[in-house]
Amino acid sequence: MSDDKIHVRAKGWNYVIEEQIQMRWDSPLLRWFPSGSDGFVDWVWKFFQFIFPLDDPREFQPPDLGSLSDSDIARSLLAI
Repeated sequence: MSDDKIHVRAKGWNYVIEEQIQMRWDSPLLRWFPSGSDGFVDWVWKFFQFIFPLDDPREFQPPDLGSLSDSDIARSLLAI
């Protein structure tokens, strides 16, 4: 029998996100959350950016509403 050992170090996905993923854009709407929750909100947005590698949503073009009637637009706003 040999006394050779293999050392394994496992890291959870939360460690990978926290330590190895860089924020591509700042957390939006941070002012909506209670004071002191910055770290949690930033982690959630890091996770979101890790799962969905999208561009900064503030740079998305708004949809063309030219083909919608005023009543269609009003109805869609009521659904929000």
